[in-house]
Order: sequence, then structure tokens, then C-alpha cells
Amino acid sequence: MQLQNYRTSIKEVGELLKEAYQTLKDAKKTVERFSEEAESTLAKVLGETIMHGEQRLKKKTQIGEQRIKSQTHAGQQRLKSKTKLGEQCLKINLHCGEERIEIKTHLGEECIESKVRTRVCSAHRLSTTFGRTLQQF
Repeated sequence: MQLQNYRTSIKEVGELLKEAYQTLKDAKKTVERFSEEAESTLAKVLGETIMHGEQRLKKKTQIGEQRIKSQTHAGQQRLKSKTKLGEQCLKINLHCGEERIEIKTHLGEECIESKVRTRVCSAHRLSTTFGRTLQQF
């Protein structure tokens, strides 16, 4: 009798082993399916994250480029304005310099004319005096 119970027990153990094996196969399939789904989900999330990061970088790059263009334009406008002011200062200084040269030239001419008149008068007086002196001899 013990042998019959033993055979049944072996038969039951065999069935249990078959069930356990089937359960392991099912678990393996479930794990593989879960792994594939996880991999797919991860790839999708990574793709979306990368795309989102690229979009953010692109937007920040565009903002940076716009800021550079704006600052460059502002700098060009300041440079034009300062150049125009510099040109106006140079024109004013040139005009003032020309006027000073004219005034000094005129004063120099007047001074020369005055000295020439003085010398002519002195020479005339001298010649008149010399002429009288000669006449007295």
C-alpha cells in the first residue's frame, strides 16, 4: 500500500513539475513581453526627451541669435551717431581753425603794412632831412 501512495505521489509530483515548468515558461514570456514594452516605452520617452531638448536648444539659439542681432544693430546705430558727432566736431574745429588763420593772416598783413608805412615814413623823413642837409652844404 505504501508503494501505491508513493507512485501516486510521484505522479502528482510529475504533474506539479509540469505545471511549474509551464508557469516558468509563461513567466518567461511575460517577462520578455514586459521587457519589450519597457524597452519600447523607454525608447519613446528618450526620443521625446531628446526631441524636446533639441527644440529647447533651437529656441534658445534663436533667442541668442536675435539678441546678438539686436545688440549689433544698436551698436551700429551708436557708432553711426558717434561718427556723425565726430564729423560735426571736426567741421566746427576746421571752421574755427580757418577763421583763426584768416584773422591771424589779416593781423599779420596789417602789422606788415604798418611796419612798411613806418619804414617808408622814416625813409621819407630821412631822405627829406638828408636832402636839406645836402642843400645846406
